[in-house]
Amino acid sequence: MQKAHETPGNTATEPPANKAAEATGSSIAKLTKRAAITQIVTAIVANITIISSGMGIGFPSIAMMELTNSTTSVVLSESDASWFGKAKPGVAIGLSSTPASVYAAEVAHPQLRGRLTLLTAGCTGIGMLLVYSLGYMFKEDWRYVCTICGVFTGVSLITVIPLPESPSWLVGKKRLLEAERYLKVIRAIKEDNHPEIKAEIKSLEDNLARFRSSETKKSSKIVQLKKPEVYKPLSIMCIFFLFQQFSGIFVIIVYAASFSVEAGVAIDPFLSAVLVGLTRVVTTILMSFISDKFGRRPPALFSGFGMACCMFGLAACAVFPVADTEYNWIPTVLLIAFIFTATLGFLTLPFSMNAEVYPTKIRGFASGLTIFFCYTMSFIILKSYPAMVIAIGNENVFLFFGLVSLIGIAFVYFFLPETKGRTLQDIEEYFRGSKTTSSDATKQDSKA
Repeated sequence: MQKAHETPGNTATEPPANKAAEATGSSIAKLTKRAAITQIVTAIVANITIISSGMGIGFPSIAMMELTNSTTSVVLSESDASWFGKAKPGVAIGLSSTPASVYAAEVAHPQLRGRLTLLTAGCTGIGMLLVYSLGYMFKEDWRYVCTICGVFTGVSLITVIPLPESPSWLVGKKRLLEAERYLKVIRAIKEDNHPEIKAEIKSLEDNLARFRSSETKKSSKIVQLKKPEVYKPLSIMCIFFLFQQFSGIFVIIVYAASFSVEAGVAIDPFLSAVLVGLTRVVTTILMSFISDKFGRRPPALFSGFGMACCMFGLAACAVFPVADTEYNWIPTVLLIAFIFTATLGFLTLPFSMNAEVYPTKIRGFASGLTIFFCYTMSFIILKSYPAMVIAIGNENVFLFFGLVSLIGIAFVYFFLPETKGRTLQDIEEYFRGSKTTSSDATKQDSKA
């Protein structure tokens, strides 16, 4: 894996492949105000179904406290609850997050891609906030909350029907006339045979041809995974997701109400869950601007550091309880601060970057494979969390999450590439093997 300081498309003496990538960037239609609005609306509509996924992720948090109560008609054991807490969120977002984020990345102009790929995280957060709020309002009626979630899901599915197909995908299927027609819609260009549209279609064809250049016959997905432009980003993203899951982010999201109790939060656990959801939504909106201004790496580094500090603080509160003191507000602040810093990087960036680092021909498959790995790791940590608390205690669980966050900082520093301001073709060329130096990368980043 290349070092993180090597950013895509930066070389002292650029080879032909990089010149092609550079041409790709210049051939993309200029981002007009009308085109920006069109792409933003398109990406928002594509991500509406993700709101229902977010509701699916958050639902176990507000339902499990009642379902594990022996006075209810449906009672789950601790083991049953851990399965319920993981299976439902995994199915809910596993089927919908990859298509929406990949679609947003493929239709977005490079200047907008960072913000639009964060829509997946933002809509997930909105869905969770909605279900947390419903749980707070209807604390003893999880069936009513479930019904509302189901109705919203049905309605959201209808909204994606009129969406234009991804031009990148259509080019890969050799449906060039359709690709040109839909690209004109997405770029808000009405003229036929517009030179910028023709140039962008040509660049997509050229990029696809370069990907296929080493093939003498149609290769399987497994063969494609052996190419550096595929296995390098796949390795990086899987490891990034590994740190995301084992730093405790999803534990707090899925077990928000019960985690608040275990962390010593003094307020109502359902209200605490609402605050967690609200913090995530607000921070995701903030992140959409931070990501475009500062790139991906600086927020990720800050995120890991903040998460580690918050977890170490919660561990200290577990060792030295503050519930009955004037400092009983500290666990609440640490929990909210953890969600804030996590959303600035480790929670949102893996999902948004997963949509932009893979070649067009295999983007859907590779992104899906990465998400499969992500939720496999999520299953392991969520299933293990209750047993970990019993076996080693809250304080040591918090310490474990903090240490993972610290190690994640090192990974981001040394291996996570910067994708800010790069076209998808630039990123593909970088992973294909363009040689760069740290000084070249630094110079290019300063210009970005």
